[in-house]
Amino acid sequence: MLPRPEYQLDRLPLRFRWEVTRRHPVYLQLWQVTQSARSSGGQQLVDQIRRQPLYLNAAAAIRVFGELLDPSTGFDELAETIATALFQRGSLQPVDVKSIAGILMRTMSSQGLRRLANMMERYADGRDELAPADQVLDDLAEFLLSTDPELTAYLDAPFYSISPVAPREQVLSDVAAVQAEWRQRLELSEQRSRANDYPAYLEVWDRCEGFVRGQYERISVSSFIDVAVELGEPRTTIRNRYQRAFQIVTGHEYSLENWQAVMGVQQFGQEFGGVVSRVSHRRLRPRPSVPDVDFSTIVDNEATCDPAYLGSSSGNADHIDSANIVRRICEMIEQGSSDDQILGDVELGESAREAVSYLRLRDDIRAGFLESPEN
Repeated sequence: MLPRPEYQLDRLPLRFRWEVTRRHPVYLQLWQVTQSARSSGGQQLVDQIRRQPLYLNAAAAIRVFGELLDPSTGFDELAETIATALFQRGSLQPVDVKSIAGILMRTMSSQGLRRLANMMERYADGRDELAPADQVLDDLAEFLLSTDPELTAYLDAPFYSISPVAPREQVLSDVAAVQAEWRQRLELSEQRSRANDYPAYLEVWDRCEGFVRGQYERISVSSFIDVAVELGEPRTTIRNRYQRAFQIVTGHEYSLENWQAVMGVQQFGQEFGGVVSRVSHRRLRPRPSVPDVDFSTIVDNEATCDPAYLGSSSGNADHIDSANIVRRICEMIEQGSSDDQILGDVELGESAREAVSYLRLRDDIRAGFLESPEN
C-alpha cells in the first residue's frame, strides 16, 4: 500500500478531494468491504470491521476518517458538509471533542494522562455532588494554576483559537503568518494550483483506467492512442494528463513502481494474486515477501460475515508476485501471442482474460514492465 502524504489532500479544493478519493482503489475496496458486511450482518458487523486494525490503517493511509460515501456519487450530488466530514479537515476546520481527546492521548505521557484523568474524575464527582464543592474548586484552581510542563506546553500542531470579535483584516493577516510559519516548519513547498486543469486530468484517467459509475471496469479501458483520437489531443498530452491525474489521485509522482503499488492490486490482484503450479512458480521467480493486501478478496469470500477475516486476509506464502506474471504476459504480447497462448503458458484461469486485454491496451504499462529489471 502506498500511503498518501499527510497534507496532500489539503492542497486540493474540497470538490477534488472527494473526486480523487472516490477513484482511489483502497477507498473502493474499503467501500466494498463495508457494503458486503452490511448486507451480511447489518450495521453491527460494519462497526466491528471498521474497528479492525487493517481497516483503520488502510483508511488512515489514504487520509479518510469519516463515514464512507458511495463512490458512484459525484461531488455535485453531495452536501458540502458531508464531504468535509469524510476527511475531517478543511482549510479551516472545527475540532471536535473526540479529536482533542485523541491528541492528548498521543502527546501526553502516561503519568500526565493519569493526573489529568484523576482531576477530571474529581471534577465530575463535584458536579454530580458526590464530593465536597470546596474540594473540587480547590482541585480546579490547582489545575488551572499548574506550571506542569506537559500542561503548559503548546501542541505540536497548528491549533489556534480565533477571536470572533477581532477585525477581519487582523485575523486574515495572523492566519497567513501562522500558515507561513507551519509551512516552513513542515518543509512544505509552495505549489501552483492547477484546479482548473483537474477535470481534464480526471477525464483522461477515467478513460484510460476504465473508471465508470464509481468502479473500475476493464471493458471501459482505453489506450492512450484511442483517448487521444477521442479527445482530439496529441498522445503526449494524454500521457501527461494521465500522469498528472495519477499524482492527484495517489499523492505521488507517476512511476511504474508507484503504479504497481496502487493500481496493480486493483487491475491484477484477483487474477494474478492466486496460486499457480510449481512449474510456473519456478519460471516466474517470485519474490520471497508477502504482497500487499487485496481487500477485494474479502468481498468475494463468504468469510466476510466474520470480521476476524479482515485481519487474516493479508496474503500467504503461496502468492505469486504479480509483477513477474505481468512482465511475462507483456513479453508474450510483444511476441504476438494470442490470449489463449498467454493463459496457457502462464497457467492462468479464464478470469484473467480481461486482465490480458487490459495490458494489450496499455502500451505504456507494457513498456514500463519490459524496461524494468526482473525480480
